[in-house]
Amino acid sequence: MLPDTIAYIITSTSSDQLTSSAQKDSEQARELVDRRVFEEICSCTFLGVEGFFDKYFEGKYWSSKADAICQCVLAPDSDGNWARFPDPPTQSDVLMWWFRLQEDLLSESRSIYYTTESKTDLAGSNAE
Repeated sequence: MLPDTIAYIITSTSSDQLTSSAQKDSEQARELVDRRVFEEICSCTFLGVEGFFDKYFEGKYWSSKADAICQCVLAPDSDGNWARFPDPPTQSDVLMWWFRLQEDLLSESRSIYYTTESKTDLAGSNAE
């Protein structure tokens, strides 16, 4: 079961509506979430497009840095799992993990992620 502290609320017109992680076991919850995400992205996402990786990622000036970052964040012998990723993945723990990753590996990036307590913290923002 997923921890009771994590609740998914998914709006859907189908009968597959999940309102609490406590209502379904983790595998069922994952399947429902995956299916809903796929519904959102299916018209703009493609799988197995031949040559895509080579064209857009291989041999770019940043490829070696991206490979180095991947090696740092993937746990050794983990079959592709993220190193030190929080379990359970609560919002505050995931944010701390992300900011640590950003500080350690992405400090030279042109974009930086921040958090705010409320939309009023965003100067000039029209966020709702």
